[in-house]
Amino acid sequence: MGLSWSKAESLCENEVAAFLAEINLHRYTEALLRNGWDDMETLLAIEDADMKDAGCSPRDVAVLRAALQAERSRRRAADDSKVVVSFLQTVGMEQYAEVLLGHGYDEMETLLLIEDADMKELGLPRGHSLKLRKKLHEY
Repeated sequence: MGLSWSKAESLCENEVAAFLAEINLHRYTEALLRNGWDDMETLLAIEDADMKDAGCSPRDVAVLRAALQAERSRRRAADDSKVVVSFLQTVGMEQYAEVLLGHGYDEMETLLLIEDADMKELGLPRGHSLKLRKKLHEY
């Protein structure tokens, strides 16, 4: 059974379809969407039995599971980075977000461990280093 134009068009716009295409599992798109796995938040909660019900082979179940784990990790990292950026904005130091994130200070736990020598190496002026340390201490 072929897809109608509007159905094919909506598959192209669906984030699940794009994700599956990216990991070369696009052949399962229609079955997964038909079974309610139509957004990434839902797909991230899929279990092996659900993948098998959608017709995924054991090898593809493993591929999809690994890709979903990587996506969860990517999303957690993005969420952690948002917290760091939000903190820097709150304390008036958002101009350092890019350099700090780029050097691995992408979680508050890590940023809380930054030392004066690290800030100097990253190019933060001494006054801003002191301000950041004070605000981190208050955090």
